[in-house]
Amino acid sequence: MLPVLRKDFTVDEAQVLEAGTRADAVLLIAALFGARTLARYVSLSVEVGLTPLVEIHDKAEADLALEAGAQVIGVNNRDLRDFTVDLGTFERLAPRLAGATLVAESGVKTPEDASRLRNAGADAVLVGEAAMRDPGLVAKLSGLI
Repeated sequence: MLPVLRKDFTVDEAQVLEAGTRADAVLLIAALFGARTLARYVSLSVEVGLTPLVEIHDKAEADLALEAGAQVIGVNNRDLRDFTVDLGTFERLAPRLAGATLVAESGVKTPEDASRLRNAGADAVLVGEAAMRDPGLVAKLSGLI
């Protein structure tokens, strides 16, 4: 059975508890939390049997995720301020995240994109929009990561 990620704007502990009844992992966007709160949400996620996927966008958030104890970190290549996508975001941040399981998020449109991110240290890629536009993309990517 495939794992289920609750990919939502999690902003309340009740959402983590609810996710624990239906999912395997929960998305925690570092930009939404201060250090203490993110650490609490990471801890609570683990307590209820979830894998917290902590999403980051920059160096400050990378440090925050590591300080919070995140073991699975997603680097979002999409700048949420203007929605531009730069795969270089993952390439720049990955070296700071040694020891974590790394997920490259956003902007993966081709097997070549996935290979580029794999070569930069991605353990997995999160593909959304491109998979909706090309249903065969997931099958093409499955052998790469």
